[in-house]
Amino acid sequence: MKPLAVTSNYRLEQLPDLPTLSETVLPNFHVASWNMLFGPRGLPDAIRKTLSDALVEAVTAPQFRDRMRAIGVAPVGRPAAEAEAFFEQELIRWKRVIDVAGVKLER
Repeated sequence: MKPLAVTSNYRLEQLPDLPTLSETVLPNFHVASWNMLFGPRGLPDAIRKTLSDALVEAVTAPQFRDRMRAIGVAPVGRPAAEAEAFFEQELIRWKRVIDVAGVKLER
């Protein structure tokens, strides 16, 4: 198998010569998986900040980043407010995809 492109909006560090789909045939296209830690609604700001700071510190630690990069994962580690804004944008983005595609929930 020969890889043709990656779906992320950036080239992989491990395969710097492999273009993104956006660079080749689908301008502005990107799809990437992501993980996020969520807390309960109404979590006090002080606890939210403590958890957010600890998570960013853990995700940006050199040992963690190196391990993740070795398996093709690019850890980001965003503060809570940035992560929340990212999540809201993802909700908008994927709702539009679902609406345009006419996806219906089957029960």
